[in-house]
This record gives sequence, C-alpha cells and structure tokens, in this order.
Amino acid sequence: MRRSRGRRIGVTLVAALLCGLVGARSAVAQDVPIWIPPPPDPPPPVVFPPPDPTPSPPRHLVLENQYFDGSVEGLRAYLESIKSTNAPLYSQLSPDVTQLESRLATARGLLVGGLAVSFLSFIGGFVARQDCSGATSPAALGACGQDNMDVLMVAGALGLMAMIGGTAAYWSMAPRGQDLLQVVNKHNRISPRPLRLQIGYDPAQRQALAGATLSF
Repeated sequence: MRRSRGRRIGVTLVAALLCGLVGARSAVAQDVPIWIPPPPDPPPPVVFPPPDPTPSPPRHLVLENQYFDGSVEGLRAYLESIKSTNAPLYSQLSPDVTQLESRLATARGLLVGGLAVSFLSFIGGFVARQDCSGATSPAALGACGQDNMDVLMVAGALGLMAMIGGTAAYWSMAPRGQDLLQVVNKHNRISPRPLRLQIGYDPAQRQALAGATLSF
C-alpha cells in the first residue's frame, strides 16, 4: 500500500511539473513577439542615358590663320573685316552677300509666318468651339459635339498645311552650301589670298571631326 501511494504521488508530481513547464512555455511564447524580417527593397530602376545627338560637322571660312563661320553671316563678317583694308574686293563681293542675306531673311520670315499661322489655327480651333452645356436633347448634344469636332479638324488641317508650307518655303529659299561656294570661288578669282570653305574641322579644339577635313 505504501509503495503504490508513493508511486501515485510521484506520478502526480511529475504530471504537475510537466504541466507547469508547458504552461510556462506557452506564456513565454505569448509574451515574446515573433519577428518577421521585412522584404528586401526592390532594385532601383535601370536608367539608360539618352543617346548623344550626332553633331553636324563644323563649317568655316578660312583665310590663312583666320576663321569665320561657314554661313552667310560668316561671309558678311569676313567682308566687314576687309572693308577698310581692301575696299575694291569688298565692293565686288558685298552685293552677292547682300543677295544671300535677303534670301535668308525671306526664308526665315516664311518659316516664322508658317509656324505662327499654324499656332493661331490650333488656338482658333479651340476658341471657336460651341458650348454644348445648353443642349436640350441628346440629338442636339450630338450635333453640337459633331460641329466642334468639324471645327477642330479644319483648324488642325490648316495649321498642318501652314507648318509644312513654311518649312518647305524655308528650305527652298535659304542659301545652300553651293551658294557659299560661288561667292568663295569669285573671291579666289579676284584676290591673290585664297578663301577656303572648310568642313569637319573645329579650330577651337584643333581636331577634325571623325578624322577627316574637307576644304574647297
């Protein structure tokens, strides 16, 4: 009897001890928060630099060690530099350069005029729209919207035609490289000091674009 009571007491103590341990673990588990690591940051977006635009080859008028821009403005600057030292040469070349300047001014005026008409056409199309908020029926609302669409289409067509016309007029009237060469050749027939039209060389950096330089 004493042994059986001792065994029962021992079993009861062991069971109570196990229950206490389980309860303590559950309490600790409830008290201690569970830490979940945050998700990693997304990688930064890959930004590709815009491609560098291909620069146009530089054009210069070269007289010995003097450089002028290879344009109508450059020709005028060269003539103004010799106006006091070589008046006969200036008087023979100035009318040709004046004609090129007149063509360039006309071309620029046509281009600016075409762009201005195009801009005003687009603005006028939006201003001329009707207010459809007072339509009394769905049919009237649809007719008002169609009228506004027609006005915008006409204004857009006129603006596009003006832009194309101004651009085409500019390219047809503006002096080209061949026109500059005619003045350069006339200069070289008159003057013992040749004037050259040089393309592809940058005198500021003293290097040729793409390793090549053309002179006329």
